[in-house]
Amino acid sequence: EDEKTEDRGSSLFEGRRCQCSTWQLVASSRVQREDWIRSLITSVRLIERVEEPAKLRGLGSVFDHFKVGKILGRGRFGVVRECTHFKSHEKFALKIINKTKNATGGKAAMRTVRNELKVLRRIRFMIKRHPYICSTFEFYEDRFITVIVMEFLGGGDLFDRIVKLGKYTERDTSIVIRRLLEALRALHKAGIVHRDMKPENVLFATTNRDAHDVKIADFGCALIQSRRRKKSSYSTMTSERNIVGTPGYIAPEVLTATPRYSSKCDVWACGVILYIMLVGYPPIHGRNEWEVFSRTRKGAFKFYEQDWVGISSKARKLVQRMLQVDLKKRCSVQQALKDSWFSTSSETELPLTQIRLESLNRKMKEKEVDAEESSSKDEENKEEKDVTLTNTSSTT
Repeated sequence: EDEKTEDRGSSLFEGRRCQCSTWQLVASSRVQREDWIRSLITSVRLIERVEEPAKLRGLGSVFDHFKVGKILGRGRFGVVRECTHFKSHEKFALKIINKTKNATGGKAAMRTVRNELKVLRRIRFMIKRHPYICSTFEFYEDRFITVIVMEFLGGGDLFDRIVKLGKYTERDTSIVIRRLLEALRALHKAGIVHRDMKPENVLFATTNRDAHDVKIADFGCALIQSRRRKKSSYSTMTSERNIVGTPGYIAPEVLTATPRYSSKCDVWACGVILYIMLVGYPPIHGRNEWEVFSRTRKGAFKFYEQDWVGISSKARKLVQRMLQVDLKKRCSVQQALKDSWFSTSSETELPLTQIRLESLNRKMKEKEVDAEESSSKDEENKEEKDVTLTNTSSTT
């Protein structure tokens, strides 16, 4: 049709849309009614997200540049998905953070997400691309989601790699620990304390068994230390005194909260990882978290001789230096890197350690599945409450 007809048609349509702005939906049951309300809320959010101009570092949306694939993992505030760049066909990982979910979580959740973004930006601009730290490439943000484009690490975590190795030796342990310490040295030099060093956050870039392409990931609990400690604000001090991390890997001084956070809390966690990699079980364990915390404060762990047979004395001494309760006696990252064990570690195989690690890894995976199921149930219950509140408000 000509332009006049098109203009007339569009004006007629706009008029009809204004006249028919109110619709009535009839549901056959209460369940169907709740489904309609939930779908409408989701649709409104999606429409707002499309029409909202995104605040991006680059042009367009993240979905204009990447093909989003399967879910790699889930966290407290979002999901991590595999993605492929349209032009280069290179694989990346997208961490998609749901802002609406964080808003319902309160100020603490929002503060945690903002802190992680701040840490990642500092790593990107101060450390740049480190061979043993997961790289961050781009940030995308709008009113509803924050997307972080990260390096794709498809080799699995630390325990997955050890279990799949046909031959596991003390030398393999020394290579991994040395690279973790080198990554921590770069972070500490930039004023960043990781605060959540554990095997699940130690990932490999490829599935090649012979490659030791290990990298530190997940900076959700990381802290940027204030340079002027005396003049630091109250908020900075409290954030440094909060108990952050995973039970069993948290340093004793964090639990007592008398001194401030220091880079040596990462040394303690790295010492726990070293202990586990050598014998196949954690140095400190208990029936519950409070028992683990109590033993951690005292530094109550032992070297069982029957399990340390075949492991060099230098490896044991390094573990002792890293797991000192007294901060003055505990070695720093720089001191640990100078230890002679890294150059003299033996090629002795550790088959019993590998078997224990396989059992430990299986238990950890089962706990993760249970935690995901419980969190998904909590989210479903929360959605049901939101729907009920929406129904009540609409009735009012």
